[in-house]
Amino acid sequence: MGMDVVVNAPRKDDAAAAAVVEASRGAARVVVCNVTGLIALMRRMTVLVGGDSGPTHLAAALGIPLVALFGPTDPERNGPRGPGAKVVMRDPASVTSYKRTNVEDAGLAKIPVGAVLDAVRRLV
Repeated sequence: MGMDVVVNAPRKDDAAAAAVVEASRGAARVVVCNVTGLIALMRRMTVLVGGDSGPTHLAAALGIPLVALFGPTDPERNGPRGPGAKVVMRDPASVTSYKRTNVEDAGLAKIPVGAVLDAVRRLV
């Protein structure tokens, strides 16, 4: 799609961010930001793809188009809320629990990458 893809991380050596960059085969790069830097970065974004997290909710509040991926939390309750265009994706296999665990949500893992890319294309 010809986009500069960045992965926000809390620190340069973050294992999850490194895994995303590796899986992207060089299409993505890690960017470490504090809240001020994250807001500045977001103001330059065309679209954000993220989970039910602070950056996703911040993007919604700033009106940045986004694709929000939800697992065990219910987007009807948790948002994202804001003025921008958004696509919320959640597989019916996700069990609403609101529990924080280190175990990957089975429903979240079932959201097809192609469907996410299609949503990004629609927003761009």
